[in-house]
Amino acid sequence: MAEKDIVIAYLLWFFLGPFGVHRCYLDRPLTGILWFLTGGLFLIGWLVDLCLIPGMVEDCNHGYHHHHEEHHHHHHHGHDVTSAHAKINYNFGDIPECSLIK
Repeated sequence: MAEKDIVIAYLLWFFLGPFGVHRCYLDRPLTGILWFLTGGLFLIGWLVDLCLIPGMVEDCNHGYHHHHEEHHHHHHHGHDVTSAHAKINYNFGDIPECSLIK
């Protein structure tokens, strides 16, 4: 899989972030759809992603994010929501590490 570019991620975030395009680019299609349906969690999630993008790019480029797990959940009905919820909790758990907040 090709490496993700942080510049592209930030450009997608800036121009199309409330629609979740940057999350889909960073292999997070479930939260990307959630962002699309809620306007980036009513723009709050969009702003928080300003801090989370470096970590998401790092996860993609170093294989920490288990992209294949999302595809395994479709065999077990009802797990997609749990998976999306877990990803949101994981992502929002990273907020204190944001260098912009410190």
